[in-house]
Amino acid sequence: MTLDPTSPNPQTTEVNQFHETITIPLRAKHRATAEQFAKAATHPDQRDVIYHNTLAILALSDWLHWLQIPHSHQNCESWDPVIRGFDDVADLAIEEVGRVECRPVFPGADSLEIAPESQADRVGYFAIGLDLQTGDRPEATLIGFIPTSALFDREQIWLSELQSLDDFLEWWDAKVAETRAVDSETSQQRVSTSNPVVSSEIDSKINPEINPAINPRTNPEPDSELYPEVQSTGAKPAVSMIPWLENQFEHGWQSLSSLLQDILEPDSFRVGYRKQPKITGAKLLVIKNLEKPILLSVAIGHHELTEEEASSPENLPESLRLWDITIQLRNLDVEMLLPNDLQLTLLDHLGQAVEQATPEIHTGLTIDLIANPEETFMAQVVLGDFKVIETLTAPSL
Repeated sequence: MTLDPTSPNPQTTEVNQFHETITIPLRAKHRATAEQFAKAATHPDQRDVIYHNTLAILALSDWLHWLQIPHSHQNCESWDPVIRGFDDVADLAIEEVGRVECRPVFPGADSLEIAPESQADRVGYFAIGLDLQTGDRPEATLIGFIPTSALFDREQIWLSELQSLDDFLEWWDAKVAETRAVDSETSQQRVSTSNPVVSSEIDSKINPEINPAINPRTNPEPDSELYPEVQSTGAKPAVSMIPWLENQFEHGWQSLSSLLQDILEPDSFRVGYRKQPKITGAKLLVIKNLEKPILLSVAIGHHELTEEEASSPENLPESLRLWDITIQLRNLDVEMLLPNDLQLTLLDHLGQAVEQATPEIHTGLTIDLIANPEETFMAQVVLGDFKVIETLTAPSL
């Protein structure tokens, strides 16, 4: 069995015949970080090891970021220049779960080697295929995952034994629930000794079944308002677009230009957005069974007057208060068609459908709207079992 990360359809390779993989572009800034770490190594033999380990870590970090799974390089051995200079370590800390090891795998390999120094306190291992022979666009392939409990103290794992990325997400959900249950029980015991009345209040903040606002994948602000009518739809608390006017983004959003600069080299897709006259926030949606994420963007600008508005003085003051907003779904590869059953729907603040995008050519889904100051609207994206609702509030004037 062999790994072939250069394949345009990695999930069909022999090694990965049991589950699908995800391809992650190795961004220029990630390659620069890996080179910086490698050059600082005291022992020349460690430089290639550090370079490859760092790329594997950053590829996994990108995927976790797209899923909005909190993680950190802090307190990781791989980010300690002294430790990584001597040991073969590639750990990444996932909040509430523990440290996972990101093991690079190269074309032709059929197994995953576990370094002795990375066996002590890891909760699981990822196999990450590195294809560094694709010119200016090297890629990493997330092949699979295996929890430490399934290793049985082995130092070698066949790639065919790895679990799927979906299995990892189920494992992660269970680990988070287990951690929070323990924390909840500990907090209740601590509070009950001094003030039993407060116990229910603490439990409601810790237990995600009682307080859905702490869903670890969305991580919205706990005090944000959520309309009861849309609570069951998976809608997130409203994000104010006021900071967007100053190019400041939060809650998983970032400027379109910086997002594309992070994940793509200059190409026709980025050129098409260079002259975007509006301020545009964007985020990547990772959808099961799709090889690459889909780009969701929301552009906002002052309303452009129509001829009728400009010729009607009585309507002019009101027109100047409006916002032009464009919601769009696109593939990162502009030549790749979107799935035929992908839906983009505009909802009002009560979760009622207002408009659904119906393109003639399925290369992009677009909805244009005119919003009043402080008006709340929602962008709903649906594909099969996948559903997400992004809630935004237009700025005041």
